[in-house]
Amino acid sequence: MSTDPADAGRGSPGTLIENRATHAAFIRANLDVAAAWSWRCYLEQGRCAFVVVSEWGEARIPWHAGTTPGMLAPATDLLAALDDPDLARLLDEYDPQREVVFVFLRTDGGMSAYRVLTDPAPPQAFVELGGQLREFRLTRREFAKFRARSASAHQHDG
Repeated sequence: MSTDPADAGRGSPGTLIENRATHAAFIRANLDVAAAWSWRCYLEQGRCAFVVVSEWGEARIPWHAGTTPGMLAPATDLLAALDDPDLARLLDEYDPQREVVFVFLRTDGGMSAYRVLTDPAPPQAFVELGGQLREFRLTRREFAKFRARSASAHQHDG
């Protein structure tokens, strides 16, 4: 395990993005690009959230327009797939011009969501990084598939 303070809160290699510490590390490492992507999604589709599916990536892999376990999803698709009143309120109340919403889908079937103030603000991040945004969006079908797989895993565990 690294003793570098910059690695504090990050899991060892192979650690999934499953807990508050790895969520915070991921958000810190990727906030500017997520802000740019979030603004683009907002302009094209309305309110959006940056979704990270834990089983798709490791905590120590930074994104910065490279390979990522995260993707952007419009709020309507997210709510259709997850049907969570707290998430609905979060997506309704965040300020797209100043904040990004991160949603982490954990392997235990649970979800963690964060509303994060950004600097630069999403519109400015989009101006600065817009040319690097070549990731893809998570579809409603992909969400449903993940949720079904998670629910099935929990039935077998119990």
